[in-house]
Amino acid sequence: MSYRNGLFSGPLTFMAILSASLLAAGALRHYYDICIHRTIRGISFLFVGIDAEGDVFSLVSVLFQPRIDFLGLIIYGTELILWTGVFACGGYVFHIPYCVKIRI
Repeated sequence: MSYRNGLFSGPLTFMAILSASLLAAGALRHYYDICIHRTIRGISFLFVGIDAEGDVFSLVSVLFQPRIDFLGLIIYGTELILWTGVFACGGYVFHIPYCVKIRI
């Protein structure tokens, strides 16, 4: 009953932002590993692809709601951008040895 009256909208928004921030921190850890170690060891690109695909479907579901939730768009869009970047950086780091061999 109090949710319908709007009493819990602040804590729910806070928890959504907190969970999105922690998810982003988990994705940023992969950027750190790629930059520092120059390797893609320990990164499951199957997981990265599935998680990015989940973000795409979540974005589509938010867009088809009667009322667009901009916080949801920001959260899912941020996650999608981060996972796409991990995928792109991993592909770049994976192909560096092949590019160096071709140039020599």
